[in-house]
Amino acid sequence: MIALSYRCPSCGKYTEYREDLEGLCEDCFRKKHRIQLRSPLRLTLTFCPLCGRINHGKNWLKPAVSTVRTVMLSGLKKKKNLRGYNIAISSSDINLSELLTAEETILSISISKKGIKIQEIDLIVVPQKHICPLCMRKRMGLYFEYVIHVRFSKGRLRDNIARVQKIINNVMQRAFANEFVDVKKVPNGLDIRVSDKRLGRILVRHLSMRLPAEFREYVDKRFDRALNKQIIVHKVMMEA
Repeated sequence: MIALSYRCPSCGKYTEYREDLEGLCEDCFRKKHRIQLRSPLRLTLTFCPLCGRINHGKNWLKPAVSTVRTVMLSGLKKKKNLRGYNIAISSSDINLSELLTAEETILSISISKKGIKIQEIDLIVVPQKHICPLCMRKRMGLYFEYVIHVRFSKGRLRDNIARVQKIINNVMQRAFANEFVDVKKVPNGLDIRVSDKRLGRILVRHLSMRLPAEFREYVDKRFDRALNKQIIVHKVMMEA
């Protein structure tokens, strides 16, 4: 055991001299840096009610506990009184489903400096719904990953269009909230633009099962300037 000959200049207690603690003992260091904050703190967490993505600056991130924790820490570090401090939020305390559905959720955050725990503060997280740019473009029919061209002979046009619309309606009853279909009538059939590849494949399968049609598929690419990314579009031609 090392004999301590150094005294804390604040309380006089024997302690080990640490420059990073400004020569103080841990208790006095903690008291000196006690953060004067109104407890609890409040933080708004913006998420998309359709796809669940979490807003982080200009980005929308897929929902996950690690993502939510990163977004919350980033928001807390922007508060002036917390600059220069280390903030910890335990991932085990984060219930993602509850966090996004409850009116508010209370979490405990730990604040430390130089490895010394300074304070624990309650954090009230308030979810805020906002449709993300991707889902908004899907709703407007401006974003699609699948295009199904259905063409019929003129004599059967009206009846077959009604059949296709019924198939689409049945499939959409089981679609996800962030999946959309835009249907446009053309002179000899329908153009069906589908927001998501998964849903597009389901529609093709159901249509091919119920329509005596030959179909061929090919892949195209387009650049979405609003989202600043290239999109792979699957196109299917069905001729009955």
